[in-house]
Amino acid sequence: MNPRPSLCFREEDRPACCASVGFVVLVGTLLLSLGCKRSPDVSDPPTQQRDGRARTQVSDELLHHAIDALYRQEEFDSGEMIQRTMDRLDQWVREQQPIPGWKPDPMIATLPDSLRELPVVADLGKLEFRRSDGAYFQEAVWLRDLSNWARGEDVEDVARATSLFDWTVRNVQLEWDRAAGPAGTRIMQMPWETLLLGHGTAMERAWAFILLARQQGIDAVLLGLPASDGSADEAVQPWLVGVLSEEEFHLFDPELGLPIPGPDGIGLDDDGRFLVKPATLSQVIADASLLQHLDLDEGHPYRVEAKQLEGGVVALLEASPPYLQQRMQMVEARLTGEEKMVLTADPSSQAERCRQSEHIAEARLWTHPYELVQQRTQLGPQAARWQLLSLMPFRVGQSPSLWKGRISHLKGNFAGEPNATVYYQLARPSDRELSAADIPRELAEVYQQAKQSASYWLGLIAYEQGNYRSAVDYLSNRTLEAAENSAWTRGSHYNLGRIYEADHQYDKALAEYRTKSPSPDRHGNLLRARWLERLTANPKDG
Repeated sequence: MNPRPSLCFREEDRPACCASVGFVVLVGTLLLSLGCKRSPDVSDPPTQQRDGRARTQVSDELLHHAIDALYRQEEFDSGEMIQRTMDRLDQWVREQQPIPGWKPDPMIATLPDSLRELPVVADLGKLEFRRSDGAYFQEAVWLRDLSNWARGEDVEDVARATSLFDWTVRNVQLEWDRAAGPAGTRIMQMPWETLLLGHGTAMERAWAFILLARQQGIDAVLLGLPASDGSADEAVQPWLVGVLSEEEFHLFDPELGLPIPGPDGIGLDDDGRFLVKPATLSQVIADASLLQHLDLDEGHPYRVEAKQLEGGVVALLEASPPYLQQRMQMVEARLTGEEKMVLTADPSSQAERCRQSEHIAEARLWTHPYELVQQRTQLGPQAARWQLLSLMPFRVGQSPSLWKGRISHLKGNFAGEPNATVYYQLARPSDRELSAADIPRELAEVYQQAKQSASYWLGLIAYEQGNYRSAVDYLSNRTLEAAENSAWTRGSHYNLGRIYEADHQYDKALAEYRTKSPSPDRHGNLLRARWLERLTANPKDG
């Protein structure tokens, strides 16, 4: 029997402390704020002076101890561990020689002045690891581990990208792209926040998908459309993600939650599951009907028309600051075997590959990651407060079970002891325990948020394992029915549709996709229902 969770909340974590800005760093707050246990695996190596090979060996130990600790973060509660890991990496990099002839990627020069002057850009060449770098390292570990199991068994790039995109759509609940933060400003989410929290806007979905693809060596960019009114050169309307394979861009729309179907691209696979084979950019430009098929009706057209593509599209390249740092390049070059992960990007080379397509009018850096850094800097305490409040459910209890469960989930750790399911169960105290616990109302609400998230994610794990009855129970009974206004209402309806679809209960799937409630993913859900209905010969009106 699993032990029941402790309803203990550290005094320093109480809601009254939420406004304490000194407690939160600009980035990586989560990684610096969990628990207090120290890992023996990041203890200081011998400090006496060594020369030659001995000194090199100690240096290598610093690097590998640090990376090993990052790979096993769910075993520890400690933000101190991340801090010490960065200290070890900083000691290591200070003993290295700079890369001969290293210079920042030339495309940095194309950024607007206000973004090019950000401190993170000025620091690209520095051989010095900072506390905030811990968030980027942890993000890369999560992306690597997740992509390794979510990519499926296929070896072909587009098929693997399709699996990664499907995981992203099912696991990142789509949010409205509107103000949700202080002073009417929506706080932009970093990819690690999107993965951890499990929700985000279409662009945050796109960002996570692009980085997942990168860990698998898949070339993915955001495709955008020049402003239709011919305004400033910088004005580009982001559209969707293009995966470059065999000199063709294959199209995945994170807002629809679907690939753009190619000619005869909609069907059922051998197991009776709905399948969309993505169209290429060339196909969409050559055949206007491919986009027209995305219209629901005259009053609800697809947001992009084929004529907008006539002048070509813009390739927006993801090259956020950490992927351009010299120090990250040096670490990546030393990682082999099980340690290997992608820590760098080469936007200049990627731009050249994109320009080989006749349909790419221009290739430029995607400014969104830099604008996020700028926003966090400008909002300061307000952004830090938003982040801390968002992460509160992951911090309750003496041993934060939701935090450990979420990391185990991203790693695909669903078997053995402990695993994601065990941790999520520990994050679900009974209502009786919550009522009996002597804790403030605000804290009880945080526990309820953690419980709802754990129930929802248990449903997603059950789906991954093909346990459809259990998945329905968690999403329907323990999520939708347990809370009238669950934060996971939209994701539950969508994933219930996917479960019923996989179980060949097509009528129930259609009902879930057609749930009548305002939702940013409603257009894509109704398209999926329409196509699924036609494929399964359901007589109901589409």
